[in-house]
Amino acid sequence: MTTVAMEEYELMKDSKYRLYVAAIDKALKNFEYTSEWADLISALGKLNKVLLSYTKFPVIPRRIKISKRLAQCMHPALPSGVHLKALDTYDIIFRCMGTNRLACELFIYSAGLFPLMGHAAMNIRPTLLTIYETHFIPLGDRLRPALSGFLSGILLGLDTGTDHFDRTNLLLENVCEGVESPYFYTCIWQCVANNSPVRLPAISYVLAHYSRKLSMEDQLFLMGNDIGLMVSGLCAAVQDSSVLVQRSALDLLMVCFPMNNQQLLYADMVRLVTAALTTILRRDMSLNRRLYSWLLGSEINNLLALQSENELEEEPAPEQHILAYDLLNDALKIILKKCSTETPIDIKPYRLLISLFDKPQIGTVILDNILCDVFRTLYLSCWYQQKNKNSAIRCVSFTGDLTSLKNEENVLSKQFVNKNCPELIKNANLLFNTLQRHYIWSYIEKLFVEAVRNIKTYKYRDRNQVSEIGSGPPHILELCILTDFLLDIIPIESYTENTNNILPNLFWKLVSTVKSNVADLNQHEISESLQLCTKILSKIQPDTLMQNTSVQNQSLDSTLHDSLEKTLENSVNLEDSTENGETRILEKSKSDSKINENLSNFSKNELTVGENNRERSYSNQMLKKKEKTSPRIDKKSKNKKSKSTSRLDESKNEDDSMSSENNTPVPDKRPLTVIETAEPLPKIAKVENKHFIKCLEEYKSFYTHFIKVKLLPNTDIKSVVQSLTCDKDSRTVRLVTLLGKYYSYILFR
Repeated sequence: MTTVAMEEYELMKDSKYRLYVAAIDKALKNFEYTSEWADLISALGKLNKVLLSYTKFPVIPRRIKISKRLAQCMHPALPSGVHLKALDTYDIIFRCMGTNRLACELFIYSAGLFPLMGHAAMNIRPTLLTIYETHFIPLGDRLRPALSGFLSGILLGLDTGTDHFDRTNLLLENVCEGVESPYFYTCIWQCVANNSPVRLPAISYVLAHYSRKLSMEDQLFLMGNDIGLMVSGLCAAVQDSSVLVQRSALDLLMVCFPMNNQQLLYADMVRLVTAALTTILRRDMSLNRRLYSWLLGSEINNLLALQSENELEEEPAPEQHILAYDLLNDALKIILKKCSTETPIDIKPYRLLISLFDKPQIGTVILDNILCDVFRTLYLSCWYQQKNKNSAIRCVSFTGDLTSLKNEENVLSKQFVNKNCPELIKNANLLFNTLQRHYIWSYIEKLFVEAVRNIKTYKYRDRNQVSEIGSGPPHILELCILTDFLLDIIPIESYTENTNNILPNLFWKLVSTVKSNVADLNQHEISESLQLCTKILSKIQPDTLMQNTSVQNQSLDSTLHDSLEKTLENSVNLEDSTENGETRILEKSKSDSKINENLSNFSKNELTVGENNRERSYSNQMLKKKEKTSPRIDKKSKNKKSKSTSRLDESKNEDDSMSSENNTPVPDKRPLTVIETAEPLPKIAKVENKHFIKCLEEYKSFYTHFIKVKLLPNTDIKSVVQSLTCDKDSRTVRLVTLLGKYYSYILFR
């Protein structure tokens, strides 16, 4: 039995104390019949009257029930009159109890008293502060058990600019002095970590009591007794939903914990940077300015202004920048690793990276260190989605066969990615579009060269899968998987014309690297590398070169001139062909595929044209017999005549005048080719496969080297070739011998 219980047991022997208990029970009975707030004020008045009548007793009877009724009277929906009356009751009880007994029973009455400051009216707060100043400050270090709750209530009233701000601030300073500063600030950071409404006033209080004239080493009490708790509180503050809280937290980080501080461990700084990077997604300029100032160690905008005025400014040390970039890399890897296994897919890290890459002071430095992990994140995100979906399908379709539960899909399906991860691929391409077109593929070339160079240092070089994020440089098999995946999701076909050499260069680099190190690679690495090269080769597009206008005109003039000469020659040869009685064939241009395909059938469907019915052929015109004339051709010949048509008509008239002397249709065995000119003239395109040919030449060189090193390692190729070559007489003798053996075999079989 405790001391308080023993004391109350002894007091129960006193008749006056028993009357006191009966009066308290009667007063508490009135709370059961209240229906409106006025009834509560009346019930509190009767309770206060009873308490004032027995102030000589330090032990309050029925104190648990009294604290419950008082907490009900502190409800936010009740008017301030009820709150004031309840505060009077608290004051009477605390004066009756005394400081020592209040320290023991503080937990009983704090449940209703501490939350009042957050929703109390302005006329209530001075009375509440008076109770705190009168009864709580004298407690000193005995307030420690209830300090977290006390701060959660008091900090809500620490509003800058209000009448009671100075009084509240002084109250907190007195409490801090009573419980000692390290413990006080430990409770402050506990409130920041767990209580969102008090984060802004709590951080503001810490900033207000930080002295810029002293170093953080001289003010370690601000960190409290638990550094991990302080870091958790700051992480929660920079991720708060309120912009004001985030601003205050970043201000505190800039002032108290710069990148080169000695108070926090590297792991703690990584946690802070990881949490602070999420502020970029809010796209708030004030937050971005504070974040970059903290990361880079200076006010960027002010620095640019001072540089424009040619003023000297002390820049942060290079070691500080290096540390900041290392922290950024590790923080980004943590973010990417977390999002790679989330369902549904989280695309926020890609938007965050887009903003970081747009910052010249940051993006150009961290890009090479983080880009490979971005590739891994993309692949693993899609792979986890495919794995989870297939697992659900197998569980639903399970028929009792355990072999059906075996996961056989260790390779990511392109169809699955296109169908189920379009938003992820879209945001990833937005990120890649912030880089130069050739950068990603040049980066892959660099990774491949480094992987081959360090091939002997990899412990698991035969693992044909993508490693975890942050596991270091990729090995060859992993790099082949990632490159194959990127070829599927990055629309290389949409690149401009001046980037047609990207994939050929990638192919050439991979093949040449494998060729130069083929002795150190095993069969799996060579096989996967060649399969990747095959895919790259399948995506190489031929170059299309557009000729100049002058070249087109010259080509057109020469074509028309040759056509005219051929037509005149045909007309001159009409007389010779008449003697042989041959039939002249009207042939369309070679561009018409139907006519070219049916040249062999002309003997059956022979088209003859008389001297008066010879017309120009069109590529879209069906073959007609000589008795019929196409009205469509007549119409076009009247309405639309080009320069080439007029020349052909002149040659036609000459033919008519020459053949009219005989008055007999003169067939010609030679086909008449008529060239049609469309208006406007199309551009002449020339297709070149020089990149493709270059790749094949490099592959030939690799294949020869591969045969020499892997298949015939101890053989001199030149001597083998020389041994296989022989002169003509030797070949003849060998052939005769071989034929003789074969003849003998056939003869005696």
